[in-house]
Amino acid sequence: MPRSGAQQALPELTRYFPLPAQELVNILHKALEAAQQEKRASSAYLAGAEDKDRLELVQHKVRQIVELGGRVEALEQERESLAHTASLREQEVQLTAEERAAAYGQEPRQAAGHLQAL
Repeated sequence: MPRSGAQQALPELTRYFPLPAQELVNILHKALEAAQQEKRASSAYLAGAEDKDRLELVQHKVRQIVELGGRVEALEQERESLAHTASLREQEVQLTAEERAAAYGQEPRQAAGHLQAL
């Protein structure tokens, strides 16, 4: 059975973008949805009969941009918090490994390897 154009293009894309095929498909799908949404927004803007309607559409987009900016900032703060927590956890593992190494007379790296395996 002949393959569709999308099925033929996927191996070519995965060669240039080293991602699992399903993840690449999801990214492309989201990009397509965003482009379609932008097209609808542009059409709505151009269809606005009056300047008042167009101004309202622009103001709505500005509000959306501000909201998304806030969400991005919150996600960045969460990422920083998670990175800090991960760093603290790594330090805790290292200290525990050093304590165990001292107790058992091993090198700290050997003890850390045993802890991370748990």
